[in-house]
Amino acid sequence: MRPSPGRPPPPAEGGRGLTGRIIEEVVDQPGALPMISHALLETRHRRRGRLLTLAAYEESSGVRGMIATTAEQVYTRLSAEHRRAARRILLRLIAPGTTTPAKP
Repeated sequence: MRPSPGRPPPPAEGGRGLTGRIIEEVVDQPGALPMISHALLETRHRRRGRLLTLAAYEESSGVRGMIATTAEQVYTRLSAEHRRAARRILLRLIAPGTTTPAKP
């Protein structure tokens, strides 16, 4: 298949380009679609010209690196009071049942 006039040819990355790399990182993960969306958005911010590239994606440490960086940026912008609240909420999300009675 030939590229359209005025468009660059697709990158030759041995079949394991940007799409394949993102899919590899999120396959079988709950919440994969929002993770892919976030990865593409962050890759778009790092693009060169009009193309999303594997290099731009790798600059940000992949899906987990992008999510961690974004979470840290959001958390540091919170006031001290909101950070305490966020911490309580997040800790309850990762340790369910520790502050609630067990169900029979």
